[in-house]
Amino acid sequence: MIYLVATTVFMAVLGTTLLVTPAIRRWALRRDWVDKPDGRRKLHAAPIPSLGGLGIVAGFLVGMGLLYLGATWDLLPWEPPSPLFWLGGVLILGTGVYDDIRGMASRHKLLFQVLVAGVLFWGGCRIDVAWLPFAATHPALEQSLSLILTLVWIVAVMNAINLIDGLDGLAAGVAVIAFAYMGLIFSFHGGLGIVLPALVMVAALAGFLVYNFNPARIFMGDSGSLFIGFMLA
Repeated sequence: MIYLVATTVFMAVLGTTLLVTPAIRRWALRRDWVDKPDGRRKLHAAPIPSLGGLGIVAGFLVGMGLLYLGATWDLLPWEPPSPLFWLGGVLILGTGVYDDIRGMASRHKLLFQVLVAGVLFWGGCRIDVAWLPFAATHPALEQSLSLILTLVWIVAVMNAINLIDGLDGLAAGVAVIAFAYMGLIFSFHGGLGIVLPALVMVAALAGFLVYNFNPARIFMGDSGSLFIGFMLA
């Protein structure tokens, strides 16, 4: 039953992203929310709509909604994320959308990233054990050190995805591989809480890649890269 539900969720997410992304592209073009070439760093020939991350998020929300229904109907042994996870997601998506539309100073963006990382920390997403290679035991970390390491890790991952989003299909392609690998690894340990959201992200990114491969018809923008980094972290 789990495989049937997972396949259904995957196809629903893929279809949602394939349908929603062109609509977002047309909407962004009408509002002139585009990434314009500057002849230096941005070398595409014509203005290209950003905000493609909204298509990814639309697919993600459909997938998570279906997973929630599956858990409610006892079709999946899956526990939904905490409310603080959703709060962090809303904050980082809002930061990315604002930056795509209006622009945001780097220091302000970093401030919001740290805020989101803090929300995740207090929601239980934290590095609290020092995993030492070849060690028999793995000591617990003090809360202050755990907080620092967690903030640095989450902010670093979000910015890593943002930095590689420079070539058509690169960031989304790397993210597909990362989420697929993450899902595979956790599937051997019964970690459905990680496997199923990773599957949802693979489907959403696969749908987006159809429009983002060279020559790209839409960019994911910071709305996409920051959200992807948020999910990976």
